[in-house]
Amino acid sequence: MIKINPIQLSILFLLISCGKHLSSGAGIQKIPNAINIDIDKHIDGQYLAVFETVNQEVTGKITGAFTFSRDTFEDELIADVRLTNSGSELIHSQNIRLGTRCPTREDDLNLDGVIDAKEGEEVYGRILIPLDGDLSSQSSHDGEFPVSDLYGNYIYSRLTKFSTFIKDLKSEDESEGYVKLKRSEPLYLEGMVVIIHGVDEAVELPLTARGAQRLGAHQALPIACGVINKIIAPPGDIDEATYSNEF
Repeated sequence: MIKINPIQLSILFLLISCGKHLSSGAGIQKIPNAINIDIDKHIDGQYLAVFETVNQEVTGKITGAFTFSRDTFEDELIADVRLTNSGSELIHSQNIRLGTRCPTREDDLNLDGVIDAKEGEEVYGRILIPLDGDLSSQSSHDGEFPVSDLYGNYIYSRLTKFSTFIKDLKSEDESEGYVKLKRSEPLYLEGMVVIIHGVDEAVELPLTARGAQRLGAHQALPIACGVINKIIAPPGDIDEATYSNEF
């Protein structure tokens, strides 16, 4: 008869127990794949930025708005810009920037009477999302921006898959003049700004006015700006909490 001392018996019992757990899969925790976690799931619904004029002395009053909508069920993203009185038959570059406010008269650092592109960038920062011909990429349709009609109005609207859009925004291939998000960095649109650029070359600007991103002073001049906010209740809906408190 083989004698088993207490220590050997304990080891044997431990091995048998572990074998049962391994064979049944019990006690094994699966680590979720971080790539499959939607860290941008908070980006849903609609966002709105109402434009204010940046260089009104040069352009006159400009009005309009930007909307950004994500449908998580359909994996769709729509960006829309509507602008009035922006100048007759002009190309207008337009971008979502990293800054959190629009430039004001106090940002005219050289006191030449206009907020040029360089002074504007000190406030609204670098480009994150160009609102150009292809919303799904920062660079594939670089420079294809909307053109205003004879009356200075235009409508821009683009549809793409949100998954394609966010993948490009976090890719390592950084385009000139743009900034990328890190792969693990969520996109937070609320509080960022949308900037519209461009005035007619015939408009008289100070010699000190500067351009940016390979654009001259006229093409790069900021003319309209809006801070992005999330729409909690669609326009026209009744806020039931407020309504019930008033009556």
